[in-house]
Amino acid sequence: MWHKNKASLPVMQALRKQLPHMPGLSGYRSSLLTEAIKAHSSAQTIKWLIDEGAPVDELRESYMRPLIYAVMEGADAQTIDLLVAAGADLSYYNNTNYPDLDALRAAMETESLDARRAIARHLLLPEPGSDLMQYLLTELSYGVNYTPKYPDATSDILPILIERGMSLDETFCNTFKRHVCEPEQRSNLMDLAVHIGNPKLIDFFYRKGIKPHYN
Repeated sequence: MWHKNKASLPVMQALRKQLPHMPGLSGYRSSLLTEAIKAHSSAQTIKWLIDEGAPVDELRESYMRPLIYAVMEGADAQTIDLLVAAGADLSYYNNTNYPDLDALRAAMETESLDARRAIARHLLLPEPGSDLMQYLLTELSYGVNYTPKYPDATSDILPILIERGMSLDETFCNTFKRHVCEPEQRSNLMDLAVHIGNPKLIDFFYRKGIKPHYN
C-alpha cells in the first residue's frame, strides 16, 4: 500500500468505504499512521488517518509514538503540526522509566533541521525555575558540542524557545560540574552557549545582553 505514496490515500479511502472497522488504524504492531509517517506520506494522508480515528499516541513499533517517528523521520512541519493539534503527547519524560523518547529528545536526535525546528515551536515551556526547566536545560546541554561539520541541535532549539517566551534570566545547575548548586553557582544561558561552543548561539545571547557567569 505504501510502495507508491500517491496511490496510498485513494486506496485507503476505497477500503474504508467497504470496511466498517478498518484494519491497521490501531491495535497492530505498527499502525497505518506510523507506516504513513515512515513512508513520508503527504500531510493530506496523515490528516485523513487522524480523522478516521488513528490514535496519535499509540505506542507500538520500537517504542515510538507517531509524533516521535515524525520528528525522527524528518516529516514536514505540516505533518508535525497536525499530530500536535490532534493531541500528541508533548510531555517531558524526566525521572521516569517510560520507554519512549520524549519530543525534546527526538528534537535533539533527529538529523532533520526542519523537523527539529517544527517540533521546537510546540515544546512545552516549563515554569521558570522549576524542576522541568532544570531538566530541559540539562538536556539541551548534555553531551552537546559544536563543530562546524556537525552543528548542534541546541542552537536550533533554544532560540526558538526564547522567542516563544522562555525567560532570558533562566539558570540551571550544571550537573557536569557539581551535583548541588548554590544560587550563585547556577549557570545561565550564556554559560550554556559557551559550553556548547557554537558562535551563532553565543552571539544570539550576546545580542540579548546576557553575560556569562563562568561557573
